[in-house]
Formats: sequence, structure tokens, C-alpha cells
Amino acid sequence: MSMNLADVRGEFSHTRKMVYLEHAAVAPLPVRTVQAMQTFLTKRHAGPVKFDEENIAHLAQLRQKLAQLIQADSADRIALVPNTSTGINIFAQGFPFQPGDRILIPSIEFPSNVYPYLNLRRKGVKVDFLPVSGKEITREIIAPHFTPHTRVLAISFVQFTNGFRANLKELADFCHARGAFLAVDGIQGVGALQMNVRDWDIDFLAAGGHKWLLSPMGTGFAYLAPALLEKISPAFAGWLSVENPWNLLDFQLRFLSSAQKFELGTTNILGFRGMSESLDLFLEFGPKAVQDRILHLTAFLSEKLQAMGATLLSPTREEQRSGIVSFALSEDDAPLHQALIRKKIFLSYRLKHLRASPHFYNTEDELLAVVDALKKQRG
Repeated sequence: MSMNLADVRGEFSHTRKMVYLEHAAVAPLPVRTVQAMQTFLTKRHAGPVKFDEENIAHLAQLRQKLAQLIQADSADRIALVPNTSTGINIFAQGFPFQPGDRILIPSIEFPSNVYPYLNLRRKGVKVDFLPVSGKEITREIIAPHFTPHTRVLAISFVQFTNGFRANLKELADFCHARGAFLAVDGIQGVGALQMNVRDWDIDFLAAGGHKWLLSPMGTGFAYLAPALLEKISPAFAGWLSVENPWNLLDFQLRFLSSAQKFELGTTNILGFRGMSESLDLFLEFGPKAVQDRILHLTAFLSEKLQAMGATLLSPTREEQRSGIVSFALSEDDAPLHQALIRKKIFLSYRLKHLRASPHFYNTEDELLAVVDALKKQRG
């Protein structure tokens, strides 16, 4: 860790005028990220800008940073994508599914991790929904719903509703022992929690950047393990997805061997310039330090909420917690949500209840301000 908390907070000017705890929705951008994007726009405004070696090198550096963040063994496993849905569709449309194959999905997944698989029904692929009634999704809960035809378990690293953190290593081992693959929607975990795709033996991971990665909208990435990368066929082809893109009239459809074969053409250079700067913030502070700080804050907030009589909807076991704390104070907390907004305290309102998602730059004093505002509002 080369940065302290005061340095980090200096990256976020909004902290001087509000309490922002909606990083599980859309995160604010660090100062460095905005400045990098402004510099790029100024350069483009000043004169001609080509898709040149500078941009190509910058994208290559970004893939390296992402590989470092999730502890992938090579940047060749990383494809830059505009959002989680696009990443998941790379897997869903490229995997060699056969009629009768089945995909198992928890019933509380965010739609981005559902619709790409439902779209495979037209190919004869069946989608089974795993009923989830409690806070946990464990191997023991999954096992009875696994069939000999289940090819994929598609699950979020962290559930958007209650913040449950899955044991991905355990689930990967479970799937592989049955000849199945583990596909992970990582958007609610990557950036907030440490990720190790190599040691956890994850087959596929996709994550957008606009939440916990503090990056611009329209940025994200997909990771494919080496064995899976060989199995996945690109559903789309573009001029930059082939081996020799600059040999413009030599129409040989020879896809790249790396995950870049899923990157079709001119991409969101502006957004990825910003994403690269945001990743530097994580790598300078340290991914473990980020996780430790966030888990400390969510434990602190959970304790204060329970002390005031709130019903905690999120798990409390250390290994299952994340950056999300969902809680209920009534049957429908919409009035409380609006009252907090008027006080410039921003939480999310999901499924009739409140969801707080502090990042590592938030403080205990900010969380106490939330609890105090809730107490006053309840009278």
C-alpha cells in the first residue's frame, strides 16, 4: 500500500457535500480518472487522432492491470468489453452448447446474468432456476438441483440483493468434479473484494467497471480460463479480432488466440483511459487493503443498524460478507429512502428496502451520519 486514506479521499470531491453509499449502483469517478479523460478529449479536440500505437499500447497496459487485479496468469485471458451483459454473452453465445444441455442459475440473480442464458432456449438449451429462500447459496443447496446434463453454473460473486459472497473456489471444484463449468458475474465483487481467478480455478468471469471499480460507464472486461478460451468460438467477428488486422485486403478469418478475439473494432478509448487510472488507485492502495477496509465498514454499519432495531437482510458470517449491507426498517422503506436523499445521504432502494454499499474511501463518521438520520426519521 503506497497511499493513505486521506490521499484516497482527496480523489473524491463529493465527500465534502454528501454521504454517498451507492457504489453497488453507479460509483463516482476519482479526480485522476476525470483528468485523464479530459486530457484525452483535449488532445482529440486539438487535431487528428488515429487509432494508433499509443492507444493500442494503452489498451494492452489496461489488460495487464486487470490481469494483476484478478490474479490471472496472463493478460491474454482478458477481453475488454463495454459491460457485464456483453461479457456474459461472449460466453453464452460462444460455448458449444447442445440441445438438452442445462444451465443452473440462482433465482435471485441480476438480469444481466439471466437473459443471455434464457436467450439460448431457442437452441434447445434449458435453464433451471435454483430456488433461493435464505441468505446463502452454498454447494449443499446447489447439489440437489445439479443434473447429469448441467453444463454450467452461472452465479454472481456477490449477490446484488443481499450482498452474499459466494465461495467461488468451492463452487468451481464442485462443478469441475461433475464435468461442468463455473461462469461468474463479478460486477458486485471485483474492486471491492480480492479475486484470484487462477487459484480459485474460475472458468469465466465478467464485470462492468462503473460500480466498485470506480470507472466510467461503458467499460468492463471478461476473463476466460485457458481451457475455456479454446472452447469458446466468437459469435461475432470484427476487423480487430483477427491475427493481422492491418493487412486490410487479405480476408483471412484467422482469429487471435488470445481473448482479444472477442474485441471487434474501435472501442471506448475514452472510457478505458479513465478505467486505467481508476485501476491505478486500487493497485496503489492495495487490493487486500481495499477489501479489509470495506469489510470493516460493512461490519461497523451492520452492528449499528442492528443496535437500532433494523432487520439485517445481509449475511453476517465473515466469509460471506461483502461491500453490500441490505436492511429493513419497515415493510416498505421508500419514505425513508426519500428522506435520506433530502439530507444528501445516498443509499439504494431495492426490493422495498435499503441497500448501503460503502467503498474504501468512506468513513465511520459517514456511516454514523446515516444511522443518526435514520433514527431521527423514525422518531
